[in-house]
Amino acid sequence: MIKIELLTKKNVLILLFVCFSVINTLCLAETNTRITDIRFWQSPEEAQIVLDLTKPPKVTEVNLIKDGSLNFNIKNCSFRPGRQRYPLQNPFLEVLTVQEADKDMSVNVNFKTPAGVQAKTYVLPANERKGDRIVIFLREPAAKQKQKRDAELAEVKQLKSENVKIVVIDPGHGGEDPGTSGNGIVEKNHVMAMGKLVKAYFDRDTRFKAVLTRDGDYIIPLDRRRQIAEHLGADAFVSLHINYNHTKSIRGTEVYY
Repeated sequence: MIKIELLTKKNVLILLFVCFSVINTLCLAETNTRITDIRFWQSPEEAQIVLDLTKPPKVTEVNLIKDGSLNFNIKNCSFRPGRQRYPLQNPFLEVLTVQEADKDMSVNVNFKTPAGVQAKTYVLPANERKGDRIVIFLREPAAKQKQKRDAELAEVKQLKSENVKIVVIDPGHGGEDPGTSGNGIVEKNHVMAMGKLVKAYFDRDTRFKAVLTRDGDYIIPLDRRRQIAEHLGADAFVSLHINYNHTKSIRGTEVYY
């Protein structure tokens, strides 16, 4: 015999409450911003922490707290792991902690940098290639930068006195900016390899001093690329890029002078 138990008014109310709670939670999850990825890029002088998001975030001001770390909050946001701590211990960042706060549906971001490191935080809107994101931009201490620049200027002065021509080679893109791609070729990697070959060619001739704007997989702002050439008093500045075209019959080189 199958026993059928009729729902009482009390049971019906409990069932409705549970259903409402589940639906409400799902709705909140849909309307909230979510952190989908956390990335870190580093160059010799700069570093970036990138938090990828599903929607435009509401971010509080960055505050300095007692232990010397920096902190900001992302409102109406969720972070699937709940809490993650990244003890990077590098020249730009000692530790990064990202933690979801259950009480107010927000995510707390806390990071500590070594003494003197300059930190700026930007909220960047989505574009054709990238989604909404928060970028923490870190730069080495000003005193260290000046020390490097002074050493570079001393070398430039010596090279100019010997009538050595300075050629700055700029492999385009880098880091989270891959450039174009096709047939398994990624622009940032290809132009990096090209740049090293061109530098090696110039290095064989004592009349020239070749310098790369980047020698690894990291991004350099466009203005900084130009500034490197100007700072070194470059006699020539060569920016390397490759293009993609659907028409296979099109071949050759483009040169803008």
